[in-house]
Amino acid sequence: MEGKLYYHYLSFKAGVQFYNKSNTQRFAFWGGSMYVNNRQTFSSTVDIEEISPEVAQIIGNVASYSGDVTPIHPWNVIAGASWTLKNHHRIYCEGGLFQRKQFSMGYTFQW
Repeated sequence: MEGKLYYHYLSFKAGVQFYNKSNTQRFAFWGGSMYVNNRQTFSSTVDIEEISPEVAQIIGNVASYSGDVTPIHPWNVIAGASWTLKNHHRIYCEGGLFQRKQFSMGYTFQW
């Protein structure tokens, strides 16, 4: 495929953070909105013979493909939470609600 696929997003969040008395753990909860813009089209070809000569004999030497990528709902409501342990380890998760379902989670180590 020639060119690149681009994915742009903008996110607004507001939340609250809680600490325990010894400040060894923190919890955060947030909510907000997210805008996604990835409207683009693409097309290209694949050399089938280079990948599998046996398959090329059946379907031909070249396969064409194309796509039209457009979000159905560009705006979405998001909510998330994180847990920080001893100021070094952070586990977080965030989910999209309503029209566009999405979920992400991760781990961060801060030195």
